[in-house]
Amino acid sequence: AVGAVVVSMLLMIVVSNSFAKPILKIADIANQMANLDFDVRYPVHTKDEIGLLGHSINALSDKLENTILELKSANNELQKDIQNKIQIDEMRKEFLSNVSHELKTPIALIQGYAEGLQDNINDDQESREFYCEVIIDEANKRFLKMTNYQYRLERKEEKKGNAKVGLDLN
Repeated sequence: AVGAVVVSMLLMIVVSNSFAKPILKIADIANQMANLDFDVRYPVHTKDEIGLLGHSINALSDKLENTILELKSANNELQKDIQNKIQIDEMRKEFLSNVSHELKTPIALIQGYAEGLQDNINDDQESREFYCEVIIDEANKRFLKMTNYQYRLERKEEKKGNAKVGLDLN
């Protein structure tokens, strides 16, 4: 009778271990997955519920790993896009600063010469023609410089695949 009890207890230990060990192994794999370690696999040897659970854990691990890799890749692309946007914003600021500078000086000069013409400061035709030439020269020179800068800025944007930046002066 004592022998039967001992055999029964040993049999009970073996059977309980056959259920507990795979479940503990799957729990350990799940903990490693929670720590983003997706290299550990459950060796599926059976087609019972434990084998099905192990297969599901392996599939979940693969899916999580792939999804995290995709997210990292998307994050890297977003970081590049952010850097490009920052650079474009800096280029816009520089462009607007240059436009402001390029317009203030010639506008003041043009205004002064135009007022001189209007007030008939010089009565002779040669002086009036000189004033007109200065006005035309300043307008052409400054606007050409500004247009060239805008053109270079737009080419840089096109190379980066971004939208057009600048002002439409037409």
